[in-house]
Amino acid sequence: MNPIETSRLLLREFEKEDAQLLYEMSQDPEAQQFVGGGELGPPLGDWENWVRALRMPEIPKRNPLGIAIVLRDSGQFVGKCGLWIDRKSRSGELGYEIKRAYWGNGYATEAAKSFVDFAFEHLQLHRIWAGCRPAHEASVRVLEKIGMTYEGHFRDASWSNGKWIDTVYYAVLEQDWKG
Repeated sequence: MNPIETSRLLLREFEKEDAQLLYEMSQDPEAQQFVGGGELGPPLGDWENWVRALRMPEIPKRNPLGIAIVLRDSGQFVGKCGLWIDRKSRSGELGYEIKRAYWGNGYATEAAKSFVDFAFEHLQLHRIWAGCRPAHEASVRVLEKIGMTYEGHFRDASWSNGKWIDTVYYAVLEQDWKG
C-alpha cells in the first residue's frame, strides 16, 4: 500500500519498530479506558506478531488493514488506524487510536477521513461503520465530523474487564460519501 498523505499526516504501512510504540500506547490506562473494556493491551510479542501479519504483500487479502499514523514533517508516530473488512458484504469496521500526548489536535479526524476515502476509492466498499463508547465524546465527534450517521445505541453490547459496555454505532454508505 502506498502511503496516504494529508496536510499534516502520513498514513503508512507499519514498520517492525512500530510494535514497541503500539505496545507503549496500549499500556496507557487513561487512553485504554476508551478501548474495549479498558484493560491494558497485550504483551510486546503480540504486537510484533500483529505488525508482521499486517505486512502481508497483497492488500485485498489483509484483514484487518492497519496503518500507522505519523506526522508528515517529523515522522513522529501518533497512532494507528484500521479497517476490518467483510468482503462478502463489502463493508468495513473503522477503528483508530491516537497516543494521549497527541489528543486534541484533530489527528484522528484527519486520519480517519483519509482512510475512509481510501477504502471507498480503492477497496470498493459499500458501507463503513464504527462503534465507540457513548462517554467517549471526542470519538463521537470524530465520527460525526467525517460524515458518519448515528445508527443506534446498543446497551450492554459487550462484556469486558468484568463489566457490560454500551456502544454507539455510526456508519456511512458509499453513495453518501460520494454525494
